Amino acid sequence: MLRAHRFSKIEDALARQPFLEVKALARQLHVSDATVRRDLEELHRTGRLQRTRGGAISSHGYSSASANGKSKSPNGSVVGLTEVAVSPVDTLDHVTSFSQRAELRATSKARIGEAAAALIEDGQNVLLAGGTTCYAAAKHLRQRRVSVVTNSLPAASLLGETLGVDVLVTGGMVYPKHDILIGPHLKQTLDHVRAGDWLLIGAGGADAEGFYDSNHWEVEGQRELMVRANRVALLLDAAKFQRRDMVFVADWAKIDVLVTDATPPAEIEAALQRAEVQIIVAQA
Repeated sequence: MLRAHRFSKIEDALARQPFLEVKALARQLHVSDATVRRDLEELHRTGRLQRTRGGAISSHGYSSASANGKSKSPNGSVVGLTEVAVSPVDTLDHVTSFSQRAELRATSKARIGEAAAALIEDGQNVLLAGGTTCYAAAKHLRQRRVSVVTNSLPAASLLGETLGVDVLVTGGMVYPKHDILIGPHLKQTLDHVRAGDWLLIGAGGADAEGFYDSNHWEVEGQRELMVRANRVALLLDAAKFQRRDMVFVADWAKIDVLVTDATPPAEIEAALQRAEVQIIVAQA
């Protein structure tokens, strides 16, 4: 790939997220870490980004997603809501809305969500990550008597109106692309939460090495949730197999169950078997 093409790719990525990691960029661009560092140094020198430890951030800043004064918050009987700030991470002009994303492969997500919710028993504590597939699982959690900790605003709104479900919403900054809360306040909330029996989590892509997502801050939140769960279920529709996103989340050894809608490709299935991950294929 020509250097000018890499520069364009890097700048496009910074238009969508606040921070880029050197190692993630190297994987995405199929070049060495040293090449990425040289590219970032040159882009920094010419004022097109700001070099930081381990990566780079935009030199132009981000527009607030709530510039019109309207911030998002869940409705219903939600307990433990901590301060919500609006993030400069992204703007709605650059992303597809949550409701539009929920319509993509909706049938597959519904099947996966139902199968994932079937793992949960009454009385359990559930950590629920953001994303439309996890939201599909939240719809079925309304049939359980559970306690839920989530950074997903749509899931909090949905479950907060459900009798028998207690909901704790993390703090954080709003990331409009997925309607989730991210950042340091999320960790502060989770530091006061006891371990969850289950974590239900999604991803933007997966290959034989593990699974990926698109935003550094979102991935940091996912990792914080993962270390606080006794068992982790990854909810992933088959369209995301053999697809790498910008940021590596974790290898397969970090999860216990993969819930999907089709048998994974042979290379991924072999990696899952080596990691002793249970595979649940949700049938129609």
